[in-house]
Order: sequence, then C-alpha cells, then structure tokens
Amino acid sequence: MARAKKYAPTSIEVGGVTFKVIYKELEDFGQMDIDKKTIFIRKGMSNEDNFDTLMHECVHACLAIGGVSYIIDEDKIEEGVTRCLDNLMFPIYKKEIKKL
Repeated sequence: MARAKKYAPTSIEVGGVTFKVIYKELEDFGQMDIDKKTIFIRKGMSNEDNFDTLMHECVHACLAIGGVSYIIDEDKIEEGVTRCLDNLMFPIYKKEIKKL
C-alpha cells in the first residue's frame, strides 16, 4: 500500500507576501511572525492538523497584511475573529476541494 504524502509546505504566499513555513517544537499549534514573514507549525502533527494550523496562521497573516491587526488592540479579539473564520470557512473549503 502506498504511503500518504505528508502535507508540509515550506512556504506559502499570502496577499502577495511569501512566508517561510518552519516546523518545530511548539506548545501552541502554530505562530505567525509578520516581521520575519514566517509561520511556525508544531512539528509532528497529522496532515489535517498541519493544514488547519497553516490556514489559521494564514488568516492572522491576512489580518496583518491587510492592516486589520493594527486596529485590533487586543490579541483575544484577533484570535476570536480568526477562529470564527476557521470554524465557518475551513469546512466549506475542505468540502469543495474534494469536488475538484
């Protein structure tokens, strides 16, 4: 039986900005550093967790690139907006991508 390919991209483009993706030991699932244009993903997760975490961090990147992060004073508010999009949009993406 063929082994499933590991989903672990090393870069991703968000809003025309290329982010390096680094897999390392983390307590959180992921982190995004807008200044370093880097997304960190917890090492050793499943393909689905890698994808979900990377997309979550891309939402943070979108908010930063689009300037929204600068008008949100509190990390909890940005995290709430990001999780809202995770829970509402990601299932739609996953369902639609299977149709391709």
